[in-house]
Amino acid sequence: MASLGISRNESVSVKHFGWFKSTVQIMTDRTLIALRNDEAACIEVHKVA
Repeated sequence: MASLGISRNESVSVKHFGWFKSTVQIMTDRTLIALRNDEAACIEVHKVA
């Protein structure tokens, strides 16, 4: 996620978007990124307590 410009402490919302849920939308307080499903499949996200 850092390579996408998202810092470690930012809150992140991930949801499907587009026709037939063909893209994944990643939203933060200041950034909106849309990825194709095959691109999003390469990203692993862990919740940090």
